[in-house]
Amino acid sequence: MKKEIFILLILSMLIFSFCPTGVRQIDVPAVVGGASGGSLAIQVSVEPGEGNIYTSVYPKTGISTQSSEENAVISSFLYSNKSLDECTIHFDVINTLNSKFVDGPSAGVAMAVATSAVLQNKELRQDAVITGTIDKNGNIGTVGGISEKTTSAAISGKKYFLTTIPSVRYKIISAALEDLGHIKMVDVRTLEEAIEIFFQPTGSIIEKEPNPLENTKIPENLTSIIKNENLEKFSDIGNSMVDKFEIDINEYSKIIGKNSSRYEFIDYFNKEIDIQRELLDKGYVFTAANNIFLQEIDFEFLKRVGEIDLELEQEEANTCIDSLDLFNKTENNWQWISGSEMRLNWAEDKLNSLPLFSEKRTEGEEYPYLYEILYSKSWCNIAKNLNKKDNGNIINESNLETYAKNKILLEQDYITKQPEINSESLRHLRTAQEAFNKKQYITAIYDASFAHSLQEASSDSFYSKDIESLADAMYKEKNKSSLWGQLYLTQAQYIYESGDKEGSYTIFMLSDKFESTTAEIEEEFVKEIEDTSKNKEKPEENKVDYMKFIWLLSGLIVLESILLIYSAYLQQNTK
Repeated sequence: MKKEIFILLILSMLIFSFCPTGVRQIDVPAVVGGASGGSLAIQVSVEPGEGNIYTSVYPKTGISTQSSEENAVISSFLYSNKSLDECTIHFDVINTLNSKFVDGPSAGVAMAVATSAVLQNKELRQDAVITGTIDKNGNIGTVGGISEKTTSAAISGKKYFLTTIPSVRYKIISAALEDLGHIKMVDVRTLEEAIEIFFQPTGSIIEKEPNPLENTKIPENLTSIIKNENLEKFSDIGNSMVDKFEIDINEYSKIIGKNSSRYEFIDYFNKEIDIQRELLDKGYVFTAANNIFLQEIDFEFLKRVGEIDLELEQEEANTCIDSLDLFNKTENNWQWISGSEMRLNWAEDKLNSLPLFSEKRTEGEEYPYLYEILYSKSWCNIAKNLNKKDNGNIINESNLETYAKNKILLEQDYITKQPEINSESLRHLRTAQEAFNKKQYITAIYDASFAHSLQEASSDSFYSKDIESLADAMYKEKNKSSLWGQLYLTQAQYIYESGDKEGSYTIFMLSDKFESTTAEIEEEFVKEIEDTSKNKEKPEENKVDYMKFIWLLSGLIVLESILLIYSAYLQQNTK
């Protein structure tokens, strides 16, 4: 009897410690060099072990890719109801693109699907690809480069492209790509939905209704913000943006009519207008303006789908930039004008980063370029709104040349020494240098600080912090004295109240950086004023000393004259 019990115990241990083993490979759409689309393959191997996750060393993988691997494993084991502690997972990138470095979170859901296929002993259909981030609970997030990835998937013979399509932008692009006959777009939001499709036989028809467009969701019981002078001024900008957007939407809706397939987007945008007005009323003026900024880009893209002229769009964007004359920076408006300069430089940099439009392109290949140009146009329009005239004393910005130069060199040294360099940090470092070359020294300082914050938010030290606790502490600070520190603080507070503490912490950091940078700039101004005052006092002091010398000399001459007269008088009397 004891022997039988012992055997049963051994068998039960083997059953509960069982690790499904196997290998699966899945194609992953990718963006190569930040422009063109391509395809990688990822191989997942599962074998008995102790819960470790490994990745191949060539090509090298970045932190975000490794984080995606971890989320993919946790979510797939959780969904498959298997124990990770008894398994070891290996990820190998099949480097069909000959890339030396692979990074980004967009392969997360593909890795989760492949891992789930091993755990459930299922085969993967070969006529579909999937892209998107994945969290530990199996929720799929959006990624960039959807046009390039979809086009490359269609070229490689795929029939279905699975991704999350929660935003109007993705909805417009996916509808346009389907119209071009490239590939069938399928909206998936969870790992469960993706697995259900990928475990079907290759060639089977995917019949899944698209999820409806989701408007911006304002958090329940969102705290209202008391507007200070800067927020009131920015609120005026936000309201003017909303008013103009509403007029444009109404005019376009009359042109296309209610029977148009595009009318569902008009309904979406009209709802967004009401939502952004509510955010403006509650004091989240930067959030509302930013939302309208992005929605205007989507709207302009919607109007142009089917009739794209990149050369004309680029020419119009350049004309907007070249025609904008900025007011002088004064002691009252310099933060506003610097914000305007910064966005003009961003707009110009986007245009300069575009390729020459000489080769023949399909419409789908033009989508990402059109978005870049529309971004440039929108930044130019924002620059116009920030260009505030003021009759105060004009500041001498040239006094900050040395400080700005040292600031850029300092941030360049910091960023380039990081193990993994954030591409957006490099872009802001580049536009900071462009500002310096234009003698926009305040703007150069601001953009260099922007570059530092973005790099810091993607560093190893960032992820080692207790981010939620830090965000909790920073949320309690309700005010900043600088314009951009205050605006980004309200944005961080909105993100925090939306439940994304990690995302809010990054913006809190940016708010603090703008606040400290503004203080540094003002301190440099004070130093310069003091130095100038001292220099002005020195000639006055010299003038006083010179006058003393004149009076002394005059006194000596008078005294000498008196002595001569007295001496002559004595001589006369003696005679």
